[in-house]
This record gives sequence, structure tokens and C-alpha cells, in this order.
Amino acid sequence: MVEAVVNTHVIEHQSLKAVACPLGDIKLRGEFPEDVKAHVQYGKSFTVLASILNTTGAVSISRIQELLGDLFGVSISQGTIISMVETCAQKVNPIMKVIKQHLISSEVVNFDETGVRALGSLYWVHNTSNSEFTYQSIDKKRGLDGIKTNEVSVVFKGIAVHDCWASYWNLENIKEHAVCCVHLLRELNGVIENEKVQSWASRFKQLLITMK
Repeated sequence: MVEAVVNTHVIEHQSLKAVACPLGDIKLRGEFPEDVKAHVQYGKSFTVLASILNTTGAVSISRIQELLGDLFGVSISQGTIISMVETCAQKVNPIMKVIKQHLISSEVVNFDETGVRALGSLYWVHNTSNSEFTYQSIDKKRGLDGIKTNEVSVVFKGIAVHDCWASYWNLENIKEHAVCCVHLLRELNGVIENEKVQSWASRFKQLLITMK
């Protein structure tokens, strides 16, 4: 039987001051760890957990507040959680630049976009990726202006694989375009199911699968 145990570990730091040092006239005083900025604060693992729940888990700030309170018995404000996510975002910024550069220098990059609800509105997540790296941006626009917020798409010069969305064909620096076969299969399935007389669609579908 496997059980999950959830607990908190509280660390106390004390700064001692030696007013009269027996070894000389120098007044000695201890220093707090560099990352300790307040009298009471949350540690790094707590910050990472809140950020993972929000970003990877797509959990809302209010629900994170409830989860952390129920699991750990701590009272934490929504503003603190937002600050934690921003702190982690700043930490990963350097590696995001490395990921972006890897994609820009790749020979083939996949392009895609998907809708997401945020702040009561529809936004679009613009994705560029290969087998190793993924770089995403978010914008209120789905078309070319929104696609260009993903900085990889602006300077990438290789082969762009996408779902045939019209805006992708208007990217200026692309060497070649390749239509994603998964999307082609979806279109063919639509023809097969709704246009029974179009017998070529079944043969084309089988051809793509056989080639793969």
C-alpha cells in the first residue's frame, strides 16, 4: 500500500550579533541567507509548487489558494501566488532564450495555434516546436499578427510544418511549407464520412498511412 504524506517544514533563521568580540574590537554580526527577504516567507519548493500548479497544471489562482490552504494549512494571498509565478517566470527566462534559438536554427519546425480562455476572453496560444523543444506565446489574435508574437516564426528560415491555416503561408522568411499529415487525415476522414461518392479520399488516406 502506498500512502501520500503532505507536510510543511518550517525553518527559522537567527542572526546573532557579537557586541564585544574577545578577539578584537571588531563588532561581528551574522547575516541571513541571501534569499531571505522578509520576517516570514515561503521557501523555494513552495514557490515552485504554486507555479507548476498554475502553468503546467492550468489551475486557477483562486483554486491554488484553496489547495495550498487545505493541504498545508497555510494562509496565502492570491497576490503572493501571482508573485511566485512571476518569480519562476523570471528564473526560466534565460533557458527560454536558448530554446528559441535552437528552434530558429532548426531545419524543420512545427507551427500550430490553439484557443484558450483567459481573463474572460478568448486568446490564442501560438506554438513552435520540434522533437526536442517547444516555444509558445499568447495573443488575442489568431492570424499573422498573432503568429508573429512567437518570435521564432518571424526569423525562422527552414521548413514550416503546419495545418494549412492561411496565415502561415504569408510568413516571409520560410524556405518551404509542409502540410501536417495528421490534419490531412482529418480532412480526408471528413470527406470519407460526408461525401460517399468521393472514393479517391479512402485511397489517398491509405496512401499516406502506407508511406508513413
